Amino acid sequence: MDISINIRPRHTNKNLFGHKAILSSPAIFSFAKHDKFYYIIDMKVYLAADHGGYQRKQQLMSYLQKKGYEIVDCGAFLLNDNDDYPDFIKELARKMQADSEVLGIVVCRNGVGVSIAANRYSHLRCGLGLSEAHVKSARVDDNINVLALPADYFDLLFSQKLVDTFLNTPFSNLDRHLRRLAKVENLGK
Repeated sequence: MDISINIRPRHTNKNLFGHKAILSSPAIFSFAKHDKFYYIIDMKVYLAADHGGYQRKQQLMSYLQKKGYEIVDCGAFLLNDNDDYPDFIKELARKMQADSEVLGIVVCRNGVGVSIAANRYSHLRCGLGLSEAHVKSARVDDNINVLALPADYFDLLFSQKLVDTFLNTPFSNLDRHLRRLAKVENLGK
């Protein structure tokens, strides 16, 4: 079955060339509706975790693969109590830099360490997700491209709900949010 839609990039309010796309199933895209428009969402997701988030990362990888997402695992690849989250965030940042329209998920015990590390990279905007409404607001208003999750504080089902919200919520692209993000980008320069 073919699906016909108007192509609109996630990060703009303009129709891409004014054309329609014909996608045949299965496709490596998802569709999200926002303000009367459908967005094509790249279904490649980058994941990283240290030993504290390793088990949850593995569970989320399996969950997302079953939903049709292409997963790029940035580590940890083995459970090692002596590993350090900055090493895996560095790999995620390196890989995401080459692919600016994708999203990432990072996990550690409380979600804060991976958030701090991810936000050291100018092309990453990481937010710690505390509820579905919080994650939605972070995507719509702040255009986060990396979601941080605390493995010790949320069960798998709740983590999955946060991930689904993150992956299916587009940025609003409103002028006020674009203006604020531009100011953030220039901080410290």
